[in-house]
Amino acid sequence: MSDPVANGQTTMPVQRHTFLLADRATCGPRIPLDRSNGLIDPQPGLAVIFTGIVGGNVRLAVEAHAAAPEVDTTEWDEVVDATMETPTGTVQVRGVDEDAPDHLPVLTAAGPGSYRVRVHARGRDTAVDEVERQPVEDYLIAVWPEAPAPVTVHKQTDGYGGLLRRTLPIHR
Repeated sequence: MSDPVANGQTTMPVQRHTFLLADRATCGPRIPLDRSNGLIDPQPGLAVIFTGIVGGNVRLAVEAHAAAPEVDTTEWDEVVDATMETPTGTVQVRGVDEDAPDHLPVLTAAGPGSYRVRVHARGRDTAVDEVERQPVEDYLIAVWPEAPAPVTVHKQTDGYGGLLRRTLPIHR
C-alpha cells in the first residue's frame, strides 16, 4: 500500500456535468468526450471527470502517491483507473472555466510523464441534472506515476454512470 505524499480537500465547482484534472500546459478538453466508462475521460494532458449535477459544487479529496494505492471500493458507487500523460508534470484539479484551487497540491510529484488516475465517486444519483450549491456528491482522486495501461473498472453501480455508458459522446 502507498501512503499519500500530498493530499488535500475542497469544495469543487462543477460546470456542464464536469470538472478537470489538467496539466498547466493544457487548454481544455477535446470534443467529443468519451463517456464509455461513465466516470473519467483521459485525454492528453488532462482528464475530464463526469458528475451527476450539471452545476454547483461537489466535495473532493485528492491524493498524490509514489506508487499505486490499495483499491478500496467499499464506500463508493464508481471506481475507475485511467492513464494520463502530463507534459509539464504540473497536474491539478480545476473547474472547466476556473483555475486550480490555491490550497490543493500538484498531483504529479514525479514530474512529466505517465500517471494512473483513480477516480472514486458516490452520490451522483442524488440530484442528476440539477444545480446544487451545497455538495451532494463526493469524489476521491488518487494519482501515481505508472506506465500507460488500459482503463480499469473496479466498480460501476450508480445509475448516472450507467446512463453515460449507454449514450453517445457529448458534442459541444
